[in-house]
Amino acid sequence: MRLKYQRLFVSLCLLVLASLLCACAGKTVNGPSALDAARDAALGGHAPDFAALRKLNPDIVAWLSAPNAGISEPVLQRAGDDTYYASHAPDGTQNAGGSVYSQSAYNAVDFTDPVTVLYGSEATPGRQFSSLQRTFSEDGSLSRAGDILVYTPDGTLKYRAFAAGLFNSSHLLHDYHGFRNLEEREAFLSAFRKYHAMSRQFDETVTLSDSDQLLILSTHVPQNEDLRFLVVARLVA
Repeated sequence: MRLKYQRLFVSLCLLVLASLLCACAGKTVNGPSALDAARDAALGGHAPDFAALRKLNPDIVAWLSAPNAGISEPVLQRAGDDTYYASHAPDGTQNAGGSVYSQSAYNAVDFTDPVTVLYGSEATPGRQFSSLQRTFSEDGSLSRAGDILVYTPDGTLKYRAFAAGLFNSSHLLHDYHGFRNLEEREAFLSAFRKYHAMSRQFDETVTLSDSDQLLILSTHVPQNEDLRFLVVARLVA
């Protein structure tokens, strides 16, 4: 009789273990598949499934797509912890490569600020901003790169890059006071024009209005902690 109960107990334990393994396997499969499906959709010009993405991680607030630059990435923001996604993957797990993210202390998740800055790593091949400097460094790259799209749960925002190049590693949103006035925006653009002038692209034909909203993509420069590579784009639709 005792042997019978022991066998029953072991069977129940194995059943519980199998259920747990299936649950974990489901999470592993569903997580990457939601991101992969969203990447494919965005590169094909379609909005991703935000309901599926929010199930993976409610901190996913938008999706960034620049098809001609090979960029298709979720945008994350962790309220109250602005560096969290510098070291966490889109599913929230710790990862040295981090994610593309914005900072809640300076930028709203609906991209309505005068200037929104998105940070991303250049270190992971084929992901985040690994292709940013390569795509936007050559003459004529601003026109060839095409539009930069930001998909949000409320709609699609279209940006067009007009400047790209090296800049110092200062915290733009802090140093330019969140770009809350036009003087700060113009001060940054003036400094950007002069900084490493031989290593940047700048479309001087672009005239900004007082109400123009800008998007800045920012990534590290390999082997040089004192520099960042920036792409500056204007909201056009």
